[in-house]
Amino acid sequence: MDTETTDLFGRTVEIAVIDAATGKKLMDTLVDPGDAEISDGTRWVHGITDEMVADARPFEKILPRLRKVTKGRTICVYSAEYDRTVVLKDVERAGKSRCTWSPGTTGTA
Repeated sequence: MDTETTDLFGRTVEIAVIDAATGKKLMDTLVDPGDAEISDGTRWVHGITDEMVADARPFEKILPRLRKVTKGRTICVYSAEYDRTVVLKDVERAGKSRCTWSPGTTGTA
């Protein structure tokens, strides 16, 4: 799993999940960060602009799919603590029930 954000520890603007065993893309979608603008520095890193996410679905709308594709899987993330923090904050901000996603364990968003 990987996320791209509006800024360091900001809101999600893209999330992707790949099955590590098969290489199959389970999810890859842009996310509308609401009223949070993408900072110049992060836009330089990932190339995603405010215009690109303007018509994307908000996090609370992509969350059911994220939960479905990660359910029962071990989540492998390059920068796990960072992505975990970002996703769990977005879950909380969306007013959805919090999940159990502990480092080194199987979990879902």
